[in-house]
Amino acid sequence: MSGRSEKPKLLFWGLMGYDRPSTRVRCVNFAKELRKYGYDCQYLLYRDVYGRRFGHEQMLHIGDRDKLAITLRAYWQHRNGSERVIYLQKAHWHAIAPYFLQKRRGFKMIFDYDDWDLDRSPFFNHKFLNSLVLGTQDEVVITWRLVDASIACVAASRGLEALLALRHPRVYYVPTGTDANLFSLTDEQRAARRDMDRTVFVWGGNVWGGIILGNVLFLLNCFAKLYEANPHVELRILAWGTYGDLVKSLISTNYANLPITFSSFIHPDKVPAFLASAHVGLLPLQGDDMNLEWLRNKSPTKQFEYMAMELATVATPVGDVRFLVKDGENGFWAETEDEFVEKMLLLANDRSLCEKIGKNARATILSGYCLERLGEKLAAMLEELKEKDLI
Repeated sequence: MSGRSEKPKLLFWGLMGYDRPSTRVRCVNFAKELRKYGYDCQYLLYRDVYGRRFGHEQMLHIGDRDKLAITLRAYWQHRNGSERVIYLQKAHWHAIAPYFLQKRRGFKMIFDYDDWDLDRSPFFNHKFLNSLVLGTQDEVVITWRLVDASIACVAASRGLEALLALRHPRVYYVPTGTDANLFSLTDEQRAARRDMDRTVFVWGGNVWGGIILGNVLFLLNCFAKLYEANPHVELRILAWGTYGDLVKSLISTNYANLPITFSSFIHPDKVPAFLASAHVGLLPLQGDDMNLEWLRNKSPTKQFEYMAMELATVATPVGDVRFLVKDGENGFWAETEDEFVEKMLLLANDRSLCEKIGKNARATILSGYCLERLGEKLAAMLEELKEKDLI
C-alpha cells in the first residue's frame, strides 16, 4: 500500500452473477457496505462480465478452452492493479487468475468461503490441466493452496470457520446475512398478511441437484399431511434451476388436489414482495451421505431472508441454523417429517404466534445478520489487517 493511513482498495472477485447469493451478498453487497466506511471497492463477477452466453449453472462446468480463455483475459486485464486487495469468493476455476496474480504480480488476497466445496470444487475439467497449471490434480490441495496464499480468510458459517482455522491463523466469521432494508415489510403488507384467509407457507430456491429436489419433495409430503389436519392453508413454491421444471410437473400431477402455487425464477430484488404475502417460511435440510458436510457447514441464505421478512420459520437445525434459530422464540426446529408437520400445524392454527415469532426473527436479523452488522465485521477485519501491516 502507498501509505499507512490510506485505506486499501478492494476488488471482490466471484464466479457467478448477481442472481446467486454467493456473489450478490458476498461480493456486491459486501462491497456496497464497505464503501460506507470509505473503502474503494469494485467487484468482478465472471458470469456477468465474461460468461453472458453461458447459463448460470453452466458457469461451473464450461469447457476447459473457455476456462483458459477467460482466465487469461481476467489475468491480463487486472495484472497492473496490485494496489488492490483481491477478495476472492469461493475456490472454483475463477480463482486461478487471482492465484497467479498473487504469485506472479504480488497481489494481496483475502479468501472467502461460504460453502463446503472441498471435495467438489470445479477447476479444470481435465486432470492433467490441473496438474500442469496448478501443480496437482487434487481439488482439496488446490483449495488449501488458495488459503495459504491469502492474508486472511472469511468464513460464512461456524463450521467453515473451524475448518479454515486448522490451516490459517487469521479467520473471520461473517455470515451471508441479508439486506434488511430490501427484505422488510411495509405496514400495508403487514396488515394484508393479517387479513389473509389462509395461512400461507413458502419455500423458494434453486433446485440445482438431487439433494435440493429431495428436500422439496419432503416439504410437499409434509404439506399434504398438514392439509389433512387443517385445510385453511396454502403452499407457495418458487423454484428454478436444473430440476425446477420437474418440481412444477410433480406439483401438477402428484399434488394437484392441494392448494399449491408454483412460480419459476424471479429477480432476487423481487423476492421480498413474494415473501411478504406468506406467514411461514420452510427450510428442510435433509441430508444424504454425499452432502452431510455441506449441510453441517451451511450458511442459510433463505433463512436469513425469511426472518428479515418477519416470517415464522420451521427449519432443520443443521449448519448455522443451530446458532441463528432459538427453538420456540424466533423460529422452530424440526428434523423428521412428523416434527415438521407438528410445527407447521401449530403455526397454521395460531396466526398470532406466527406474528410474534416473525417479529422476534426480524429482531435477530437486525442484531447480527443484516448488511449493516456484516459491514461492521468486515471493516473491523480490514482495520485489524492494516494494523498488522498485512494490507
